[in-house]
Amino acid sequence: TKREPPLIRIPRNRHLPLSFSQERTWRYASAPGYTMSSVYRISGPLDPNLLRECITFLFARHEILRTVFVSAGGQPVASVQPPFPASLPMIDVSGTQESEAQAGILVRQEAARTFDLGKTPLLRFYLFKIRENEHWLLRVHHHILSDAGSWQFYFRELAQLYAAKQEGRNPPFAAYEPFQYADFAARERYLMRPGSQAYTSQLAWWLDCLASNGLVGRDWEGELPPFIPTNRTRDRKSTR
Repeated sequence: TKREPPLIRIPRNRHLPLSFSQERTWRYASAPGYTMSSVYRISGPLDPNLLRECITFLFARHEILRTVFVSAGGQPVASVQPPFPASLPMIDVSGTQESEAQAGILVRQEAARTFDLGKTPLLRFYLFKIRENEHWLLRVHHHILSDAGSWQFYFRELAQLYAAKQEGRNPPFAAYEPFQYADFAARERYLMRPGSQAYTSQLAWWLDCLASNGLVGRDWEGELPPFIPTNRTRDRKSTR
């Protein structure tokens, strides 16, 4: 069998490609549901300034967290912004009787604010002080940056980094990842270029599904629309 090409780092002095999943998200970015949020409870003593430093470190380490998305010639492209200090507003509700209820109202307000995909950051953090030694960390981001599974990874790194800095140790990982999401997107585009074996196989599979449901004719010869998923994960029978 033919081996797929290795992942390589593409030049950054140009517009960067989106992955197919990012492009689908970009086309429907204004639809409800693409602003994602999560609240993390932090119990025990907390140094907000140190936490802000750690978030800034993550922004520098992972390009996708400081990427914006613009249109060039009618097509979406990604643009990585230089590293910048993270913002971590502190909202103190510890003096109120119903501190958690008050924080919940503010969380919903912040989580409802939308993003302009062409302006950074597409990721916001807020720190709520609920009471002494208890905080809520709110994360709000646009789905085009990442999914929920990615944040399990990011927050594991954040916890490890905070512990290391608190103990005066060096970060347990490099300050910058050699391969970033843009490199994966470029490789995906290359593998799925029109005429390639992978593209032809995906096109045939999707046309068969669409034809089986009466959406296109069996003799249809158009190209695969960009919003059609290219990584099929469901069994054929589940599409009917």
